[in-house]
Amino acid sequence: MSMTVLSLKPIAPPKTLKEMAYASIKEAILSGGMQPDQIYSEPFLSELLNISRTPVREALQDLAIEGYVRALPKRGYQVSSFQPEKIEHLYDYRMAIELAIIRQITGKLDQHQLREIERILRFDRLVEQEEEITSFVRTDRDFHRYLASLTNNPYFIDAVDRLLELIEWAATQAQNHTRRPAQATREHLDILQALKERDPAKACAAMEAHLLISKRLVLQDLAAEKARETTAGSTQPAMPG
Repeated sequence: MSMTVLSLKPIAPPKTLKEMAYASIKEAILSGGMQPDQIYSEPFLSELLNISRTPVREALQDLAIEGYVRALPKRGYQVSSFQPEKIEHLYDYRMAIELAIIRQITGKLDQHQLREIERILRFDRLVEQEEEITSFVRTDRDFHRYLASLTNNPYFIDAVDRLLELIEWAATQAQNHTRRPAQATREHLDILQALKERDPAKACAAMEAHLLISKRLVLQDLAAEKARETTAGSTQPAMPG
């Protein structure tokens, strides 16, 4: 009697409490649920997560190493905030990475790959019509990640993943995203057209223009948000001495 070929989906190993705490806290940071002007203690977070302090402490230590939070001795942890200089440095790095990607892939894409970019951008245009921010962020991420994947270079792919995560976090802190869906869609289409024309100079110029506009808007909205915070703080009633 012959054996039937059996195919089972591998089971991923269960996540540790530290890994789950890390993911939950990081998501709260990236979404803006945890704010830079608050101090979060290990007991407070462990109570919210309904787990012991040890995995929470270990998760916070990893997040501190990665720059998401900073430790305040005997007080707790504070979410890191984006200052203009940090955003400038972040976009300088992003510019170097994404222009290198464009130079590497321009002139080498086949019709299937170009159609896949078009497929992503078709959804981009639907999002533009709806002005739905969450979907816009997702499609923008898909566009840039797919371009990185075309290099088949894992270092480029990892760098873009990390950069996009940080850029989205910076935009959340800056209350950015206004006016971006329609404008970014046009910029993405300009990049695609240059890739179709197999013109590396034009493709790099389109990507550079796209990133410079993105940086300008994040910096502009960050300044506006800081001004709102300053105004709100100056209008608060004085605390009793």
